[in-house]
Amino acid sequence: MGRRLPTSAFNHPAVRCLLPDFSHTAIREFQGRGGILRFLNLPFASSTADGAHCDYAQILGKYENFAGLWLVGEDLPQASNGVALHSTEEDQYGLSAPVIHFLDHSKDVAMRIHAFRSGRAIYESLNAESVFELPPGPSTRNMGTCRQSEKPGDGVCNGYGQCHDVPNLFISDGSEFTSSSAENPTLAIVLAIRQARHLADKLNRDEM
Repeated sequence: MGRRLPTSAFNHPAVRCLLPDFSHTAIREFQGRGGILRFLNLPFASSTADGAHCDYAQILGKYENFAGLWLVGEDLPQASNGVALHSTEEDQYGLSAPVIHFLDHSKDVAMRIHAFRSGRAIYESLNAESVFELPPGPSTRNMGTCRQSEKPGDGVCNGYGQCHDVPNLFISDGSEFTSSSAENPTLAIVLAIRQARHLADKLNRDEM
């Protein structure tokens, strides 16, 4: 082994490499969906320190030698996951406080374990000094809280984002999706364009 060289990840693009994982393991354990291992410029130092139970100064001291890897996969939809209103508690505006219900699907857990194993194998093949397995981050892009459905009893809006209970209310974001999309804003933008065309057609025919 030669001398340890810095990764200098902070000088690179935010996402440097994508490794699609549709291996036999992924197909067998995750219902064929697989996932993507995404190499980032740097992991969040604070999350790494908390999750790895390390001193924050110690993490920053090795700043040049860090490289991050994230799993990008799908949270399988479950009927029990969603947002409800609290029966008694209110927010600062006097409105019913939201209550978020979320539990991991067993396939999500299996996918995460597989990603940990795959990521560790990659880093150890490069003679990494340490490998930290961190829990999911505190910030997420939540989807599915206003799910599309054909019947009002199964969701919030129809295929064009029009609310079943409030016909003149349209939803134009990722909350309509029954499951997570592959890219952050792409499908939401496409959906908004499709919705706009639908509204324009309705208005032209005086149906709105």
